[in-house]
Amino acid sequence: MSEKPTNSENHEAADDGALPQDRELVASWEKVDFSFAAGSQFAVQPNSPTMDLSARLQFVYDYFNPALFDGALPECMLSLQRRKHMLGSFGASVLASTDGKTAHQICVNPSYFETLGDLGICGTIVQAQCDLYRHDADTLNRRGSKGARGYHDKPWALQMLKVGLRPTDDGTWTGKMTGYGMTHLIIENGPFDRAARALLESGFEFRWRDRRSLIDPTKLPDEPDDTGEDPKPTRAKYSCPSCGLNAWAKPAARLVCGVCSRPLIRQA
Repeated sequence: MSEKPTNSENHEAADDGALPQDRELVASWEKVDFSFAAGSQFAVQPNSPTMDLSARLQFVYDYFNPALFDGALPECMLSLQRRKHMLGSFGASVLASTDGKTAHQICVNPSYFETLGDLGICGTIVQAQCDLYRHDADTLNRRGSKGARGYHDKPWALQMLKVGLRPTDDGTWTGKMTGYGMTHLIIENGPFDRAARALLESGFEFRWRDRRSLIDPTKLPDEPDDTGEDPKPTRAKYSCPSCGLNAWAKPAARLVCGVCSRPLIRQA
């Protein structure tokens, strides 16, 4: 799913562009009881980054499954994936085990964890859960299918609204609710908003963040390398000490000026 970091913002639902079922959904939200969230306790994991983050991702998936989907979602693989401009994604049956089993996969991008905050990370996971729910549902669109690959159709949008997320293609309340590259906004006092805040108020948090986003949280990361180190330059500037001719090449290149026949000097 392609999302904008604004999807972690919390707003009241606007009537403009709403699907017909919005008012019915809002009325039904008042009947949902999330008091069980106070009893949900996350077990602290051993001092291992892998076990800690994996356990928290699984806990969030298991928490929202009964809260927002009546426990209808199957088990799936939860993992990290650094894709540029992607907060999260869903892959249908993309994994297979050696004994022939298959599994869906939900990925979240740690590069945006600091920007999104815990509420936004939960929202990203729930949007992917809506993707999974739509994929496994028997509901067909008006053309008698489930839509093209990567396309978010009306049944998907209705499920998003049902859980309290307003789908949008541009990160605004007036954006289209169906299409490719969708994101969402959190509807105030909707099921997701209430369930997520109950979870976070219990003390749950995602402890791990992208290191560079912690250094400068105001700057959105692109796609850091897997080592977390600053990327090395792939091109360097070279200049002729005589005529001033400039050229750009790999940092280890050896260049000679075609006019002066003198070696070009790499600039800092």
